[in-house]
Amino acid sequence: MDGKLLHLRSLSDAALGGIARTFQTIKLFGDLPVVDHVIVGFASHSRVGILGALVGGKRRRSEASRHAADARQLIQFVGLERLENAPASQLAYGHRRLVEIARALAVRPKVLLLDEPAAGLVAQEIEALAEVIRRLSDCGVTILLVEHRMDLIVSVSDRVTVLDYGEVIAEGSPAAIQKDPRVVTAYLGKSRAAA
Repeated sequence: MDGKLLHLRSLSDAALGGIARTFQTIKLFGDLPVVDHVIVGFASHSRVGILGALVGGKRRRSEASRHAADARQLIQFVGLERLENAPASQLAYGHRRLVEIARALAVRPKVLLLDEPAAGLVAQEIEALAEVIRRLSDCGVTILLVEHRMDLIVSVSDRVTVLDYGEVIAEGSPAAIQKDPRVVTAYLGKSRAAA
């Protein structure tokens, strides 16, 4: 990253290297409130050591207050400001996905990997997700999106790489990809490609 080769052995290494990710299957902590889910993402930036966290003190309280304020800003960024104190387990599926993205953003990534973020979402939730992705891109975050929903891919991507059984079959702009006969055949079937 930034011209340097990264050797990542763990998600912690990735976070410290400026990379965050979400998973295809949502991974949240049950009834923990939304704001606390996002605060967890700041752990890699904590300046309070283990002893400071155990003992407490002014420095720990100051950092906790700052992380809570930053978490609320990220929650607002993804459009969930009215739900910051709600238990994550009680949120709609699309809102849970946005909580996961806000938590990943707390890592302050330069690169955000989104693995099938539209899986299980309805049209309105996909549009909300697309809006968050566009705003992230406008903020300078590089996003690597692994996704099957062509409508989402086309609406948020600058460049698309299409794989078919692990083999790259096309690369280019969203407009070019939509017209590529190999992509049409692989994803829509041969009868559609001939039409």
